[in-house]
Amino acid sequence: MKIINSLIIFGLVFSLACVNGKTQSSNYKSVSEEKLSGKIEHIFSPDSSYVLSYVETKGTAKQPQNNIKYIVHELKTDQVVYEDALDNGSVSFYNDHAIKIVLIPGIMRESQSQDDFTYVYDLKTREKKTLTELKN
Repeated sequence: MKIINSLIIFGLVFSLACVNGKTQSSNYKSVSEEKLSGKIEHIFSPDSSYVLSYVETKGTAKQPQNNIKYIVHELKTDQVVYEDALDNGSVSFYNDHAIKIVLIPGIMRESQSQDDFTYVYDLKTREKKTLTELKN
């Protein structure tokens, strides 16, 4: 009887260790599956401290704009640090701790450039600035 009890306890401890290890290593995947629907793409920051998860929905005849829904997950703290959506644009990593959000404008003034519609969001300071602001 003691052997059976020992095996049951060992089995429970082993299975909990396996589940906890798996949960921690793939938590960003389960979080992104909860928040996003569709074919989810994952991109890691250059230093692998963040992961950008996004779903891009292609435009249709009724809704001609592409839509991107995305979240940024900090792996060290295991938290979502940014979440947003955009139409007709793109999102990627700018550096180790910032993402670049490119919006496609309908009409640009002569005094504007694409840098006025490209934003850099710093994941540490939580500040969003245009590339024009960063260059000045």
